[in-house]
Amino acid sequence: MQKTVCPCLRLLDLSRVEDLKDSHLRELLAPPNSDTRTGESRGGRFQNVTELRLAGLEVTDSASRLLVRYLPHLTKLDLKSCMNPVVTPETLMVQFGDPAEANCSIPNKPDRKFILGWESKSSQPITDTETSVMWKVDNLMNWEEPEGLLCFFTVKGSQCETYVNLIIYNIPCDVCTGRKERAVSSCLTCIASYCETHVQPHRQTPFYASHRLLDPHEALRGRTCPEHGRLLEVFCRTDQRCICAICVLEEHRTHATVSVQTERAVKQRMLGKTELDIQTSIERRGLRINELKQRLQFLRNYAHAELSEVEQVLCDVTQSVERIRTELVGGIEDKRDSVIGQGERIVSELEVEVGKLQERRAQLEVQATSEDHISFLQSFEEVNTPYQDHMLNTDPDLELHFSLGEVKNALGEIRERLDDIHMGEVHYRQSVSSLPESESMMSVRSNKKKDFSLKDLRRFRSGSSIKKVRGYLEDVLLNPVTAYPFLILSDDRKQVKRGEKLQFFRNSPQRFDVWSCITAKEGYDAGRHYWEVSVGDNKDWKVGVVRDSAQRKGLFDMSPSNGYYVLWWSTNHLRALTTPPLTKVKMNGRLRYLGVFLDCENGHVTFYNAKTGAEIYSFITEGAFSEKMFPLFGTSDKEVPLMLPGGTTHMPE
Repeated sequence: MQKTVCPCLRLLDLSRVEDLKDSHLRELLAPPNSDTRTGESRGGRFQNVTELRLAGLEVTDSASRLLVRYLPHLTKLDLKSCMNPVVTPETLMVQFGDPAEANCSIPNKPDRKFILGWESKSSQPITDTETSVMWKVDNLMNWEEPEGLLCFFTVKGSQCETYVNLIIYNIPCDVCTGRKERAVSSCLTCIASYCETHVQPHRQTPFYASHRLLDPHEALRGRTCPEHGRLLEVFCRTDQRCICAICVLEEHRTHATVSVQTERAVKQRMLGKTELDIQTSIERRGLRINELKQRLQFLRNYAHAELSEVEQVLCDVTQSVERIRTELVGGIEDKRDSVIGQGERIVSELEVEVGKLQERRAQLEVQATSEDHISFLQSFEEVNTPYQDHMLNTDPDLELHFSLGEVKNALGEIRERLDDIHMGEVHYRQSVSSLPESESMMSVRSNKKKDFSLKDLRRFRSGSSIKKVRGYLEDVLLNPVTAYPFLILSDDRKQVKRGEKLQFFRNSPQRFDVWSCITAKEGYDAGRHYWEVSVGDNKDWKVGVVRDSAQRKGLFDMSPSNGYYVLWWSTNHLRALTTPPLTKVKMNGRLRYLGVFLDCENGHVTFYNAKTGAEIYSFITEGAFSEKMFPLFGTSDKEVPLMLPGGTTHMPE
């Protein structure tokens, strides 16, 4: 074909050309002097064509680029005769030149490229190159009438009326031969679209009953390649996404690909395994839920029983206190009223006698001044008769003796006992709060019941007030075999402080080699025991008890879980060495004298301010101590020693 330029042609009608390919279109439109392989020349043989009619051409991106390159002034693209005018089932990408640049009727328009956009319902166009525009057309729109592309520079209907008309028809039937009818339904199983005639087997034949029919536009939404407009038939395992056949030949040619049916089967098996795993997880969680519900119900019942018991005991105590109050107060008031009534009667009688005596004194004064000697002598015996002091000679018992000493002591003990119970509950809560959640006594994850019931409160701190525990006072001596090598001991084994040089060279399994501590010589595995220690102004000390089997060598946490029940004073803070984090112990003033009470049967270690008698802190275990417990002392102070009572020996330097 000899190529000639036709600058006067405005309408190019190719609607009767069959089997038109991109290569044919390129050869037809390209100018005589262009390289058809590179397409470097801009403007073709029919570069002034404004209207193009096509038939038998599949409108692809390649065809769109040809139109942009060789028909820069195209204003109308008629695709009504094309067999498949849809570029992609989801969106239609159309490219052509910017006719508004040459045809816009607005005078003095800005020196820039004008962008054409949809007049209604569509999104704004996206600039592709400097001299071409890309429109994104939604296939779901109802194209009964051609839509116009309006110059964005003006409002519709004013000044500029340059339009590009684009006619788009619906998705064709895949079964029709010759002229394809409009598809009314698409089958996801068959992956095909059918017109009203060819869809009838799907509607009438039982074989197709399981096939799902959808609107053709909706059925193909998301099932086509956004780049090539082809059906997504291949799965790329490298990129884990669906692609079309053209993608396989291009950017995915080196990737691992399979058909979507094959990948679906693989994924279906994976879903089966996932479903089984989910079912197993559901069953396991169901069992866990049942366990937790049972545990929670147990805790509710346990708390309810404890609450009922506490309320009953408190009610009984309240009634007893009220009864005692009634009896004591009533007895005191009755005896008071009796004695005071007797005293008031005596006072009244004495007041009557005083009145009579005053009358007699008045008579005497009258007789003494009378000048009638006969009358004076006749009444002398009567007025001179001595007055009998009957009431003065009476010694009434006006004393009150209540004998309430024992009652007061008993009430004081009851009050102290209640205070002990209250403080025990406070320290119990503190000890629980210092534990991690996994070790909390009331944790629902605990498989072992950790009872701390009213029975424990009844026996808790029996005889634990400072007055009573001193009845268990022990004479404690330090054991040099266990001493940290740098500790200095007094000759009587009653004092200890930190030294500069090694004091003990012989190694022993019982000797501390990291912690600056020492134990007592005697240990206790039964009964109750109490001892005191003077810490004075010591800046860093540890006092408590340790299990016989507890670790002595190396660096470790001194905590109840490791067999240590210890208080530690350092940097002006007192702490209980509980499971980390350590528990801060509040103090009123400086602690100088410390008392330690060990209750082996109940598993309690209680610390007191030995000077004020105030309880400081308690370690509470679940039961009796199962092995021998030794008093523990530790210090890092090189000046102020820890001193046990009874020591008289001078501390060596």
